[in-house]
Amino acid sequence: MANALLRRAPFVDTILTNPPFLNRLRTLTAVDAELAAQLKARLGNTVGPYTDVSVVFLLDCLNAAARRVGIVLPASACATRDAEAARAACPPPSFAWTLPTGCFA
Repeated sequence: MANALLRRAPFVDTILTNPPFLNRLRTLTAVDAELAAQLKARLGNTVGPYTDVSVVFLLDCLNAAARRVGIVLPASACATRDAEAARAACPPPSFAWTLPTGCFA
């Protein structure tokens, strides 16, 4: 079975996605050292040691979409130190729409 994170997304006009959310600090969903090294080799300095996998999806979408990217991401994944390069890679106009705290409780 192939890992979609290790392949470039096909070039398209617009992408709308809700990627899987994995906790890098939990054993069952943590990215192992081999996958982390492969992501770093493919995406360079835009991927840090604790970059959330959903942010990797964002980077792939930005590279694959000619016009627009709409992606559901937790604010916590985007606010981390290791997401800084991904935030910088977002072309203008970039905006964030947030939901009130507790709306999914």
